[in-house]
Amino acid sequence: EFISPIFESTVGVYFSLLVFHEASCVYFRCCIASDATYKLCSAEELSWK
Repeated sequence: EFISPIFESTVGVYFSLLVFHEASCVYFRCCIASDATYKLCSAEELSWK
């Protein structure tokens, strides 16, 4: 009974971080759009997939 809530919250946090990462990547690309940021972002995306 105690494992399930912990597991669910961990998955929830992980999913939130994943969504935030994807959103921040799009934000940096659209708003900053510097070559260094874009390359770093692309490299991170590849490692996350």
